[in-house]
Amino acid sequence: MSLRTLLLVMALAGAARADDEVFRCPAEPETTATPTADDARWPLFAKVMPTLRGCIDGEVIGVLVAYSGRVQSALGADGIYELVMDRATEPVYKLGVGNNRLRQAQFPSPTGEDTIMLDGAGQNVIMKTSEVPLSRGKAYKLVADAHLVKLRVNGGRGSGAKEFGFHADNLEVLDRTKAYPLDVSRLLHATLERFASERRGSEWREQIRKATAAAVRTDLGAKIADYKSRTEHLGGTYFTTWQPESKTLRIVFYGRFTRELRKPLPAQSGSKKRHTELRTYAAELAYEVDFDVTGKRVAENRHPISVLPVRTETESSY
Repeated sequence: MSLRTLLLVMALAGAARADDEVFRCPAEPETTATPTADDARWPLFAKVMPTLRGCIDGEVIGVLVAYSGRVQSALGADGIYELVMDRATEPVYKLGVGNNRLRQAQFPSPTGEDTIMLDGAGQNVIMKTSEVPLSRGKAYKLVADAHLVKLRVNGGRGSGAKEFGFHADNLEVLDRTKAYPLDVSRLLHATLERFASERRGSEWREQIRKATAAAVRTDLGAKIADYKSRTEHLGGTYFTTWQPESKTLRIVFYGRFTRELRKPLPAQSGSKKRHTELRTYAAELAYEVDFDVTGKRVAENRHPISVLPVRTETESSY
């Protein structure tokens, strides 16, 4: 064998070993997301919901979830969706790992598009993939709307911090096996449906409405009778993830209710704008529960209803 051929073989062998290596995220000190205005406005939401999108290893165990029900996943501007509205489009599977926000999982698909993701080293990973909606889960051995799974991330190269999604393959369903007897979908439904359904979720709805109504009645800072226009908003969301260190499934429900009272303000000289004073009364609540690999509840935290300070703002319109 010539020296040139030997070097080429060695280079190819080295590349193969590099491809086989599974990326591990570097150890970093615990970080927190920069507080936002919404964090100050909704302190309980900021406390119980994840705010980070950290680095993810090249191979992970996590929760793939496409639960729809009548509460939605913690996405959007502040994660709040109307409880009375179902998702407009079919839910797709997303991954929950540790304290990260849910990540979009793109699976191999011959008919998919070439999508670009960043690996743990910040390099581009291009693969032909697509998201998997709930109705197509069986093609990937996903027979329920939530599973504990083991999968490879971006071909073993991991996912960079702040990424919204990743390419997934080598999927292995772990729950309802000898090593992981818990049934993730059953636990998710049992936990959330007593909050989400109209009938079973009536108790917390009534309690949070009463709490904000009491705040209106005891408000001495304004003449409530002057606020003729009144609106109400009920919102709820959930988050679920797998905690690798403790090997526990975490499920969080969060709900909020707001009462908005409005009254017109005197017109300003020379201005065509109409000004309205908005007075908002709001309350939050949350429920957190952890289950071990057998499905046994090992931790529970019921956050009581928290009535927030009254907010007053001025709205302008033509």
